[in-house]
This record gives sequence, structure tokens and C-alpha cells, in this order.
Amino acid sequence: MKIVLGFSIALLFCLTISCACHKLPPGAVQGTGTVKLLGLEGGFYGIVGDDGNNYDPLNLSDDFKIDGLKVQFVVRPAENQVSFHMWGKIVEVISIKKK
Repeated sequence: MKIVLGFSIALLFCLTISCACHKLPPGAVQGTGTVKLLGLEGGFYGIVGDDGNNYDPLNLSDDFKIDGLKVQFVVRPAENQVSFHMWGKIVEVISIKKK
């Protein structure tokens, strides 16, 4: 019983520490959404966020260029960038995974 209780306390401590250390970079946005192939300006892939925002990623990997793919992502605004897409916020992908 003492071993189980000790293990539980140690596990809780480790989880607490790991959650406290997991912070987003300044200005980063974490969310979920859907990758969309948009026909504007010759075609490009964007992310329509479940938060209602459109994200125009500069560095979306080919593995995620699938129309309708549900994703979980962390992005940050791309500083000093312009795009002829004129759709959504221009962002750099920090991390992304299939949902």
C-alpha cells in the first residue's frame, strides 16, 4: 500500500512539473482546425481554426497538405511577412499533428 501511495505521489509531482514547464512561445497560438485547399491565387493550403480564425501557414509540411484534414497545431504570427493570398493570418507552424 505504501509503495502504491508513494508511486502515486511521485507521478502526480512529475505531471505537475511537466505541465508547469510546457508554455507556449510568446505570441504563439494553440488550437485545432481543418486544413483546406483554397482556390485563390493559384491554390494554397490554409488552416480554418475552430476558433473562427483563418491561418495562412508559410511552412506547412506536405504531409499535412490534405484537404479536410483535422489538425491540432501551435503557430506564431510571421513577422514582417506579406502574402498575395490575402486570406487569414500569416503564421509559422511550430508544431502540428493529425487530430
